[in-house]
Amino acid sequence: MRDAVIGVVKNCDWPYLRNYAISLSKCGFEGDKVLFADASVDPIAIAKLKELGFILPEYAPPSELNGKQFNSWEDALAWGWFGRWRFKPVIDWLESPIGKIGGMSICKRIQKYLNIVWCDVRDVMFQTDPSEWLTANVTADVKLFGAAEGGPIKDQAFNANWVKRTSPKDWEWMKEEEICCSGTFAGEAQIMLDVFKQMYQLHLDIADPAAFDQGLWNFTARMPQFKKYFRIPKMKEGFCATGWPSKASTFMPYVSDDPPVWNWQDMVCYTPETNAPFSIVHQYDREPEWASRIRNIFQDTDTPPLILIGSCEAWRHNGINQSVRETWLKDLDGSFAYRFVLGKECQNPAPDELIVDAPDGYATLPYKTKAARKWATDNGYGYTFHCGADTYVIASRFKMINYEAYDYLGYCMDDGYRLNSSRLVKFMQGGAGFWLSPKAASFIEKAEIPAWVKFGDDVWIGDVLLGGESPGLKCAHDEGYFPRRDPREAIPGHDYSTTTYKTFHLSKWEGFPKYDPQWMRDAHAVWGDRAL
Repeated sequence: MRDAVIGVVKNCDWPYLRNYAISLSKCGFEGDKVLFADASVDPIAIAKLKELGFILPEYAPPSELNGKQFNSWEDALAWGWFGRWRFKPVIDWLESPIGKIGGMSICKRIQKYLNIVWCDVRDVMFQTDPSEWLTANVTADVKLFGAAEGGPIKDQAFNANWVKRTSPKDWEWMKEEEICCSGTFAGEAQIMLDVFKQMYQLHLDIADPAAFDQGLWNFTARMPQFKKYFRIPKMKEGFCATGWPSKASTFMPYVSDDPPVWNWQDMVCYTPETNAPFSIVHQYDREPEWASRIRNIFQDTDTPPLILIGSCEAWRHNGINQSVRETWLKDLDGSFAYRFVLGKECQNPAPDELIVDAPDGYATLPYKTKAARKWATDNGYGYTFHCGADTYVIASRFKMINYEAYDYLGYCMDDGYRLNSSRLVKFMQGGAGFWLSPKAASFIEKAEIPAWVKFGDDVWIGDVLLGGESPGLKCAHDEGYFPRRDPREAIPGHDYSTTTYKTFHLSKWEGFPKYDPQWMRDAHAVWGDRAL
């Protein structure tokens, strides 16, 4: 017999799943990694999960969910309804026969499993093997474990509402019970199946759509048939840390237990008193900086991002490239791979320089950019940030950008019929920098470069991605990528109420000088230690 970790997902892509999938695959867990996925899950994500050895049972969501969104901030009731319903395909799968002699079933799938861990996915990661924790803690008397949130149900408004709606007549005694998170619980396999069945039955019986699965789970765990086996481990035992670094100060204090210890140096969540890594961490993404750093860790183990800095032979020797190395690249502390992109006439590249098979001149920039992006794909990189050696990047903020939410991200403008007199071409301005996803890059790498784009690599990319020939892309404009549209004005020295700057294009498109590497150092003096 073996253990299983089980989750159910819908309408998600690989970045949504990656932290969960890679951490589970690398934590030492040797059981079955089971993730139920419907047809809305991105095919790239499916391929990645298969590479990691996940079992991916398919399921068909009920018609009630057609056309609905599945994030709590988009359609809370649909999200909550799905959270209750999702136990149904798991029940059916666990109870299905897996062997037959003639027409007779030998056993059901549930009989394969010793223990089961039930998990949400997006905001769950594994630090150590959950099977080891269960082996050490499951006994004849204790076979079901909840993950505490740190206080009684009555003290937290969301949980109080969910529990009241689940069983109003039981509120008076339920309100004193400790909050248990429905996104992570575990136990002996048959008991877990019985829990799933009970929660699905409650879903059928309770008409109120705002009785979310967390209310159902807190009520189910206290039913007599489960309560006799149920235990909520203390934080020092290391089962699951449910929270984020600032939870106690910004959301709810830990009154029934000591809080987890969040170590910003090694990015590990430790138990209080015993100082051991928790097996599971849930809800960590409520803290944006912690979530960003964790994302970067797992991204680097998958398809890491790459910064491609447009340059040329002259800029190698006149201090322009060096000013970038001495300022914002240094402040990135190696957290992003990067290359200065040079043309084929250049010789003897430095370790951080990339010579591509395209001319080095300004007039052939589209060919250099296309070749550099193809090199990134061929060498295992994922997202790319394209900018010039005259682009200043605020390193502390750059690390926090959620670029994976989009296929094409930057400062969107139009070319004003400058290069194409027959139509208005929209594009993300290249001097301020823009992001390309692997999906967007697949269109760029195959696209022809028409004569009318001349030197405008950013205009060409915009025409390919925003001109209707590249369907299904998520594109976004962000004022924080500053394009310096007016050469008479200095770059901003502060943020504005609606704009948080990430980058600045320092070159001027008219006047003299158009650029001086001292401007990079001047920008760094103003913005280099800027907080988020």
